[in-house]
Amino acid sequence: MTRAIRLVLLLLFIPAAGTLGFMVVEGWDFFDALYMAVITLTTVGFEEVNTLSTPGRVVVIVYLVLGLGVFFYGVTQVGELLIRGELRRMLGRRLMDSTIRSVKDHTIVCGCGRMGLRLCVLLAEKGERFVVVDRDPEAVAVAIERGWSVSVGDATHDATLRALGIDRARGLVAVLTSDADNLFVALSARLLNPDLMILTRATEEESVDKMQRAGADEVVNVHQIGANQVLQLLRNSSP
Repeated sequence: MTRAIRLVLLLLFIPAAGTLGFMVVEGWDFFDALYMAVITLTTVGFEEVNTLSTPGRVVVIVYLVLGLGVFFYGVTQVGELLIRGELRRMLGRRLMDSTIRSVKDHTIVCGCGRMGLRLCVLLAEKGERFVVVDRDPEAVAVAIERGWSVSVGDATHDATLRALGIDRARGLVAVLTSDADNLFVALSARLLNPDLMILTRATEEESVDKMQRAGADEVVNVHQIGANQVLQLLRNSSP
């Protein structure tokens, strides 16, 4: 069980214990007991819902002495976790931005879907320098978990490509889900860096020629590759 879950359970347990105490000792209904437990714990000073008996006052004393300290301890710990997490994200983001600003002779991978993810794994295994960009926060989170240099952004925007150091990059791979987006990325990248090696992914046959005209050096037709692999398997299995 994580620390955060334990703290949340602790914060829920304290008012629940107070509610049960008032129900058992004073015989109050659930809502009155819960109300009394909450206003006692938060020390807001509202009037009592019912007159307290002597045992009930003992419950209040014990509840205040034990519960109040534990409750505020839990609140401060939850706040500390939130602040630490936010600071960690901010520092991590700044460190990553600094890394991206200083990297050169790298490959820009536009898209962290299945194909982009596999490509990044291969680049990482070979020790290649690369940065990956995707507009999907979930895809970016996967890249962050793997320790890659990643940015949340739209690769079809020139500002995004400039922020990724396209002027210092040696190559760009556009593997977004849309052929139109990959075409636009290829066109923008070629205008921003005429010497860049550009590879794009295409899912439609008619997109291949358009991407090449837009500036792509190589276009990967995923359906053609799949067909070639099937044909190769058939040839290998033939007697």
